[in-house]
Amino acid sequence: GTSDTGAWLYMPELASIAGDGIWTNNGLLIAEDDAAPGITNGTMNFLYRPTMSPTGQIQFVASVDIDANGGTDVRALYVSPDGTLANLAPVLQTGDVISGFTLDTFGVDYDYQYSDNGSHYAIVADLVTGSTIDDGAVIVDGAVVLQEGVTATGGGDNFDNFDLVAINNAGTYVVSGDTDGPTGTDEMIAVNGVVAIREGDILDGITLTSGANVQAVSINNNGIVAHQWSFSGGEALFLGYASDLAGTSALILQEGDGLDLTSNCVADATVTDFNPTSGGSHGINLAEDGSIYVSVDLDYDGDGVGEIL
Repeated sequence: GTSDTGAWLYMPELASIAGDGIWTNNGLLIAEDDAAPGITNGTMNFLYRPTMSPTGQIQFVASVDIDANGGTDVRALYVSPDGTLANLAPVLQTGDVISGFTLDTFGVDYDYQYSDNGSHYAIVADLVTGSTIDDGAVIVDGAVVLQEGVTATGGGDNFDNFDLVAINNAGTYVVSGDTDGPTGTDEMIAVNGVVAIREGDILDGITLTSGANVQAVSINNNGIVAHQWSFSGGEALFLGYASDLAGTSALILQEGDGLDLTSNCVADATVTDFNPTSGGSHGINLAEDGSIYVSVDLDYDGDGVGEIL
């Protein structure tokens, strides 16, 4: 990740410990086997999906070993508002009570996102409920907003599980996952807890056929959502307003499209595949100026095989 002032971070493997560390423009922030800030007797076990907000705030998920047996005793979402170790602390961790529910040992999931201004966050979580039927949840700003098997979708069924999350500066959040309805329409995208698009819907002439899957979502601070789907026959990227996602989503790019990379109105390559990443749910990124950042395979020589990302 990078900030608006040129700060940056990435996570390399460190030869000195044969493990991961989070490296920033100021050097090493933290590494596996380091003491876990804010967790008594905790040692960093694994680090996952570090991201940086435009403000320079750093966030990541960590597994923490407390009893020194090499296993995970606590999973935590860490945040440092100024990107320094001195101010690094867990925002959520195993054992926290959220909306009356306790977070499970692995209750802090890898799928999370902070808003650009660092004021809001959304994260997939697991609750201690005594049953796998209703233990999955989405937490937004310290409260459970969606719970599988319990929260109604508004379409006659309930949410069943959660995959990806995105949130903007206004706190508008987008979630992908499944409902407990028929399998031909269970994959969905919800905005602020209400299902907006379902598997089987038709978007700008493209049918999200049975088996369709949401591969990436992003929402910018103008309330516009980019969402990428795979389905029988291809993959496609759409753009629409969060306030009416199904009604406004327009096709931006799909598998098989030609791309003009030299501004001469002639296709130079063909899109053969989409490659959404999984880093902190940032499979794609949509900026306020309308720029969409997405990884694809491009075929330059017409053999149907992508040579370039």
